[in-house]
Amino acid sequence: MHDIISEQAFFKDFTADQIDALAENARYRRFRANELVFHHGNLADRFYVVVKGTVALEAPADDGHPVRLQIAASGELLGWSWMFSNNVGQWLGRTLEPTEVITSAGIGFGSNVSKTLSSATNSSGEWRK
Repeated sequence: MHDIISEQAFFKDFTADQIDALAENARYRRFRANELVFHHGNLADRFYVVVKGTVALEAPADDGHPVRLQIAASGELLGWSWMFSNNVGQWLGRTLEPTEVITSAGIGFGSNVSKTLSSATNSSGEWRK
């Protein structure tokens, strides 16, 4: 898993130790088109990096038809809800095509992931170059 993680642009500035820490809890998952990766209202305990394919970030709507907010493609991260105090997913993550992701636990591993992600950003929250 270490090699797969280190090949992703999102993690390019992470040290080998940071990648090892993420790899301990990471899983590689495959989804078919139009499959939910994560659900609104469920426990938000993971984050996801798109390796191949696309995932639409959607918000539930009163009429039952979700509103598309964003499309994440290869190399992009989804699933930040676990970092907030209520740990409840606010969005739907729906694949638009066959998609592969790396997913890792946030809750229970949160302090380590938070430190890892924090060390990869500057004081303004921008990714370090």
